[in-house]
Amino acid sequence: MDYVENILGKENVIPILFSPCLHDISLYQISVINDDILDKEMIKLNVSDELKHKYKQIFNQSTMSPDEIKELLINTNSCMKKVFDVWSNSRFKNFELSSVGIAIAHANYRRRTGITLDLSMWIN
Repeated sequence: MDYVENILGKENVIPILFSPCLHDISLYQISVINDDILDKEMIKLNVSDELKHKYKQIFNQSTMSPDEIKELLINTNSCMKKVFDVWSNSRFKNFELSSVGIAIAHANYRRRTGITLDLSMWIN
């Protein structure tokens, strides 16, 4: 948290915006999925424009790139290499989920986990 406090100032750290890092529990991460959700949360919390910029800086610097995510997934489960190979070398790479497909996936996820997610990040 020292890194965050150096950028924001200790008095400007809003604990609700942070959670332990999913990959290293000794670190913290901003606990939103994307920039839009971060904007919405900071508006709710009346964060100043200056601090919004700093929070976005932290979020953008600590967000994994697509290549880093791919490497992590392959290192976590070697079967993912085949998934990426098939995706890259077939017509699958041109597929897009429809809003109906997303809603069906959400309903199945909720049925299996009991967790309801906010669909607004996927369906506008």
